[in-house]
Amino acid sequence: MKITVALGSGRENSRSRRVVEEILRGAASAGHEVKIYDISRLPLLGCCNCVRCRREDRDCVLPDALQSYWQDLRESGALIISAPNYNSMPSGAMITFLNRHYCMLNADRMPRLDHDVKLLSVFSQGASESYTAYAEHYDWYINCFKTKRILDAGRIVVGGDSDLSEEGDIMKRARRLGAELS
Repeated sequence: MKITVALGSGRENSRSRRVVEEILRGAASAGHEVKIYDISRLPLLGCCNCVRCRREDRDCVLPDALQSYWQDLRESGALIISAPNYNSMPSGAMITFLNRHYCMLNADRMPRLDHDVKLLSVFSQGASESYTAYAEHYDWYINCFKTKRILDAGRIVVGGDSDLSEEGDIMKRARRLGAELS
């Protein structure tokens, strides 16, 4: 199966990237193919509501680094996203990324994907792992994808106090989630 990954942290060795790498380690053990988009480093345009995608029943026409992403998403059975929490919400780059999925609905607001795509999400926050005040923001983010046949298949919240050692609970769960994608 093909897996598309959207990394949201601009830091090379961030906590969320480390967890995604562990998910990918599990996915590799199952033989999955992976395509990675480093969202925080790509020149992305924000959705300008030109509505060409819906009028013409096509992927987003904006000429930026997401042009190949749409085809990769269509060919994927899973999408993995990582989003650092900045000011109680996923980062601005990841909000822009989410908004660009407007094109995944047609003029009748029906999903343009012809199959369900599993979504694994990793949210990182400076607060402790047990701090749940941001959960409703993470729910909102995930729910925006659900209308487009991109379905919640698991979420990991990485806190500032999370054990990210190879045998830590989060890393074990990440490997398992990656290996169980099918």
